[in-house]
Amino acid sequence: MLERRSAPDGAPLVLLACRPRTGRQHQIRAHLHHAGLHLVGDKIYGSDEMIFDRFTRRELTEADHAVLRLPRQALHAWKLSLPHPVSGTRMDLESPLPADLQAFWDGCA
Repeated sequence: MLERRSAPDGAPLVLLACRPRTGRQHQIRAHLHHAGLHLVGDKIYGSDEMIFDRFTRRELTEADHAVLRLPRQALHAWKLSLPHPVSGTRMDLESPLPADLQAFWDGCA
C-alpha cells in the first residue's frame, strides 16, 4: 500500500502497487475483488455485479456512475520490465499516472 485517502463522498481509497507474477487476464482485478477491494471504475469486479450488465446494454444510471466514480478502471501499469523481443536485453519502461487518474487522486483528501 502506498497511500490512503478519502473520496469526496468519504469512501476510503487506497493507492496500491501490485506486482503480478504472470500476465494473466484480470489477475489484479480478480485478486483484489476476492480480497474485498474493488478498483475504482471497474464494471465487472466492482461492488455491484449488475453494473456490467447495464453497461453492456448501454443502460448505466447516474447511480452507477456515482458508484464507479470514473468512466474507466483506475488501473495503470506505471512500470514494466521485459526482455527486448530481438536482443533479449532487459528493458525497463515507466509511464506517469495519466492526467485523468492523477486528477481523480488529487481530488481526494
